[in-house]
Amino acid sequence: NRWARDKKTVKDVISYLAKINLFSAELMQRNILTSRSIQERYLAATERRQSKIEEYCLLEKKDFQEGFESVPINPVSVAETQVNVTETQVNASNNATKESKENEIKLNERRRNEPPLLRFGSKQNILLSDEQYHQLIKDFGQETADLYIEKASLWCDSKKRELANCDNTIRLWLQKDGYKIGDYFDVEKYKFVINNF
Repeated sequence: NRWARDKKTVKDVISYLAKINLFSAELMQRNILTSRSIQERYLAATERRQSKIEEYCLLEKKDFQEGFESVPINPVSVAETQVNVTETQVNASNNATKESKENEIKLNERRRNEPPLLRFGSKQNILLSDEQYHQLIKDFGQETADLYIEKASLWCDSKKRELANCDNTIRLWLQKDGYKIGDYFDVEKYKFVINNF
């Protein structure tokens, strides 16, 4: 339906392709869509099985004898190549390669070395390490950090989603809203001065 709106258009295109010899016009009259190149590719792909196209063959005998350029000169004979099933062990339940096992081990090591993630926000769905949380406070102030953690928590809850990296997302939101690192008034820092004023 995307390219052709009706059956007539499809039939017209196929008729045109037969007219310019991309399909065999003779066989198309018998409702068979094929061509010489289709049959060559089929025979090349199925050479080991020694498949035959008999009834609707468009190829000449020499095509069968000479072979095709894409087929190797010394084809592998299935009959000559023996596979000892008892020696070839395949673990169907665990097809992990050595490389993927090594990657998994490295990932687990990295996870062990990372600080544990704590839950923040009213919905307890924002995961930050203690270090990330305190760095947000240091960079943007307690009030702003807590405000944006809560915004992220409510957003995740409303969308029924989790953030892949809560720290990066919160920092991107802060940056988008014009907040800059260290550009805030730290109430805690000046609390003593304000209380003794």
